[in-house]
Amino acid sequence: MSMQRYGNYDSKMKQYPVSAYIWGHRFRIGQDPMEYLLEFLNVLYGFDYELGRGIRENEQQDRKTLGFKKATRLGLRRFVFYSEAEKSRHARDDHALQRLLGKLRSSELVKLNPVVTERDAGFDPVESAKSLLKSFTAVESNRSWFARALFPAHERLLFWEALRKKGNSKPLRDDEADLSGDHELDHGIEFTAANFFVRGGQLYYLMLSAGTRQDPQLACSITSRLKHLMKDSQPSIGQLAEFIDRLWQPETDNQDWEDEENEEGSKHTGYLGWIPEPRTEFFFQMAKDVNKLLHADLDATELLTLFSYLMAFQITQYIYHRSLVQSGKTEDLPKLLIDLLENSRDSSLRRASAVQFREQESQIRVAVQRYLQEEVLALFPGGTSLTDNIAVFMDHLEDHYPVPKKELSKHHEALMVRFASVPAPHSMEVQREIFQEKLEDLLMNDFNKNFEGIHRKLAKYCGFVAPLVGSPQRYVLQNNLLKTLVYANLGPGKGMEFTDFLEKLYQKYGLVVGLRQARDSGLFERHRLNAEYYEQNQNVLLEKLKNAGLAFEYSDATAMVQGGQP
Repeated sequence: MSMQRYGNYDSKMKQYPVSAYIWGHRFRIGQDPMEYLLEFLNVLYGFDYELGRGIRENEQQDRKTLGFKKATRLGLRRFVFYSEAEKSRHARDDHALQRLLGKLRSSELVKLNPVVTERDAGFDPVESAKSLLKSFTAVESNRSWFARALFPAHERLLFWEALRKKGNSKPLRDDEADLSGDHELDHGIEFTAANFFVRGGQLYYLMLSAGTRQDPQLACSITSRLKHLMKDSQPSIGQLAEFIDRLWQPETDNQDWEDEENEEGSKHTGYLGWIPEPRTEFFFQMAKDVNKLLHADLDATELLTLFSYLMAFQITQYIYHRSLVQSGKTEDLPKLLIDLLENSRDSSLRRASAVQFREQESQIRVAVQRYLQEEVLALFPGGTSLTDNIAVFMDHLEDHYPVPKKELSKHHEALMVRFASVPAPHSMEVQREIFQEKLEDLLMNDFNKNFEGIHRKLAKYCGFVAPLVGSPQRYVLQNNLLKTLVYANLGPGKGMEFTDFLEKLYQKYGLVVGLRQARDSGLFERHRLNAEYYEQNQNVLLEKLKNAGLAFEYSDATAMVQGGQP
């Protein structure tokens, strides 16, 4: 079954999980939500703050034009995250840290950071700098210090992932104890593995690239703003990070190993994944929201935090959008009932919202089943011999899905047993049903494990789904997401009537809050809740906005939502 792809793809047969064919290559469950933002910014930095690069347009395209540079400066990360309490630390790490600390203590570190102003008897500039940088920790839980990441307060704090190479757990040999070059201490670290990163952040870059390919001014507005935030907004942090980087790993020392090659090219080069060819206005709307949010008059750290919430919300909506497209539905997004009556003893609205959440999870699985059904139909449009069809099916399975070769014969035998259990003749319809059944048996376990929970993880992170633990999950608008959506829809200093804001949330995102939206969406008739539930829901949202300083009421009871100071 042919598919149009957008990004960096290979026309040769490759094995991908079934989710890749529907939502894009490299969405996996293991990534922390903040890592989507970190990776997106790594890619954008690697493409010199330009959207639309790294997109394959033809098979003859030079691979060099598709790659982005990867920041692989382990030295600073050693300094920030290394701890003597680390159980798995290596003698090489102890040695590296002592050399780094010696350089720092002998340098004029104090003069380069305005945070450090005194040298009294009990003051240690190294610990002061370490404490300052560690306050920007973004990803730390359940991560080794090699994989921890810093909040992107400056481009110098961006890193690609680093992993210790397999088998590199032996102690230092005598001839390694005094390595001549500092960078040699990092030779036991692998910078090219795709463990935590190389996931959704790349696909988000592709979404914004797709959304701005017909609007270069919009692309420039987004990237120039991000470049300002990442380079100019917090210069003292950048100065400190750059100083430590250059102390530990001077650029001249790095030239000798910049050109080392791996199977993808330079070890300091990365390549995008791909998404199904975008054909709608969905990504254009995403890009416009991002642009408005990024131009809000907010502190850079707060703004980037809100951007991470918007990204998580948009990817959640993308997953829903693709589920509907794949299932042949006409609507762009589902209608999602928001429950804001968290303090109410009556749980009627909460139960109705939970029902819709379960339906969206079910719809995601239906999209996969529909895809497999269409795949089998395209593979077997007509009737030929059963033996030939089984051979075609097994070849297709081997070419497209990550099924181990040593297991193929076992699956072939199981397929034969399954056909033997069905009375002959085996019509084409029966064959297709059995082939689809086999695909589901083989692929759905991986799908359930590595994709199904992505939208839940992202939606909880940004405040779109609650509770964080326990059940039932339902749709909400917590303060962080609510603030994000206000800035993403109103722009700096712009105002909008509250009733119009409710309608915009419904028309753009399918969010049902008030009575009008409940009626228009059909949810009022479906759930049979009294109108007062939706009226209370609407009033609670207004109070949340007012308490956050994002809305006010005139004397004539007109309520206005405000995107920052006018």
